[in-house]
Amino acid sequence: MSDFTFTDEQIDAINYAKNMVITACPGSGKTTVIAEKIRKEIDSLRDYQGVIGITFTVKASSELKKRVKKGGFRIKNSFFGTIDHFCLSEIIYPFCRRVFSSVSDSIECVSYYELDDTTKVELTNTFSCISIEYLKDNFQPISEYFLSKGIVFLEVLGLLALHILENSTSCRKYINSRYKSVYIDEYQDSSLEQHHLFSKLVNELSLKGVVVGDINQSIYAWRGSNSQYIADLISATNFQHFTVNINHRCHPSIINYSKALYNPKTDLIAVDDIRIYHIHVDGTQKDIVNRIDSIIEKLLEKKYITSVEDIAILVRNNATLEYFQGILKHPHVVYNENPLLSKNSFVTKLLSLLISYRFSSKILITEVIEFIRSFKTLKPSEVGAIRKLVSSIRDTAQENLSSHIVKVAETTIVRSLTETEFEAFTKVIGDDNFIKQYNDDDKSVQIMTLHKAKGLEFKAVFHLDLYDWIFPAREFISGSYEPHFKDYAQDLNLHYVGVTRAEEYCFLLSSSYRYNRYNEVKQGKTSQFLSLESLRELRHSHN
Repeated sequence: MSDFTFTDEQIDAINYAKNMVITACPGSGKTTVIAEKIRKEIDSLRDYQGVIGITFTVKASSELKKRVKKGGFRIKNSFFGTIDHFCLSEIIYPFCRRVFSSVSDSIECVSYYELDDTTKVELTNTFSCISIEYLKDNFQPISEYFLSKGIVFLEVLGLLALHILENSTSCRKYINSRYKSVYIDEYQDSSLEQHHLFSKLVNELSLKGVVVGDINQSIYAWRGSNSQYIADLISATNFQHFTVNINHRCHPSIINYSKALYNPKTDLIAVDDIRIYHIHVDGTQKDIVNRIDSIIEKLLEKKYITSVEDIAILVRNNATLEYFQGILKHPHVVYNENPLLSKNSFVTKLLSLLISYRFSSKILITEVIEFIRSFKTLKPSEVGAIRKLVSSIRDTAQENLSSHIVKVAETTIVRSLTETEFEAFTKVIGDDNFIKQYNDDDKSVQIMTLHKAKGLEFKAVFHLDLYDWIFPAREFISGSYEPHFKDYAQDLNLHYVGVTRAEEYCFLLSSSYRYNRYNEVKQGKTSQFLSLESLRELRHSHN
């Protein structure tokens, strides 16, 4: 990777050869550091050996793998994928028969929330299972019963993988002989099951452990993630802590502001100009839309920004997205809740990926096949047939596209789509705004929630929903005059993520009035984040 000059702290992290935790701020080049560290290690391994590279999303996995393979580099027997992919393909699929007595020849991973009616009734009648909590508490007998029917539940993959690893000598020998290290990115978003699995791989199977994360970017506590796990590793005696904290992406004034969110006495970078602005609009969120249009016009006119695709509008709540759909004058795409992706099941993700393959030149057929194999066992004879079917999607006439994608999906999963799956697919394939989200060639302002923006970057960012009660979210406590926040730390992290998505310009917007969830106009008191005294001198303020 000769086109990248490493800093001293990056070189120190790359060269360290034992268990380690790397805390990395936004824009620090962490993916490049991880890739180079993996390349350095793989170079010393035998052909039958490799490393485990676990990322938070399929997209991040593809990017890491591509960087490691740069220049024709051989990854040998390494694994790159999500934690679910790893649990299924490396532990559950190959070794579940060593632990459970009766297992179907073909296994499909399904979500508890996406079960067909027959399986729901069977699960309820046989096990009295009516909740995720019950499913997790009784995952062993439930898994044994449904594995015989070719089903494994998405929500218990971590628990099931741990159980198999603990009870299969063959599984432990396989992992230990094939893999030398395990790398996990975004560790601040790890669940308890993922943390236990990592600890077992390192402490019991003696794999080298490398985790990367940023406690300030922990924003998924609502779904079981906990930044305490990376904090525990930082203080562990068998792990060395490294920091990679030089932000190479954001303008210095934006770096200053983001650091001061947590520490009012932080050392500031000397700057010639400040490119973070608080703009308070007289009116409601609808008037904010008009102001954003005028600012975008000036950014383009003065060539501060060359294309609208370099601009993002980030909101805290999905409801705010409605104020932009078809109202913003500049070309835009609104990333509202995608019915396929919100289901979090293998089938809905597959349908979404097949749509991506049709409309995005960046999606390769190998990625589609890898995704299918990560959730479903495929015989060698099936791979060629599925590859041929998938490749035909790009040549299918538009009027036949919907039925053809359904055919590809149903052939892959060897069953018909459920009513819920088909309904979600129909909503997406028939909506021009959803299709725009899949189209790489579409040059539009990107409008999305702060959670969706994690891991992305834009030349200019407009950060909205900065109101009291809304962000940070707080709740009414009868008889108390002090504000009670639902989770101030998580909201602060989410605000930090929003600010640090901006490379050159960051606009923080509020208004004198706002619409509430009932579409009633209320006074728009500004967010506590905008009231922090340490930040006032670090931004421009305009009405």
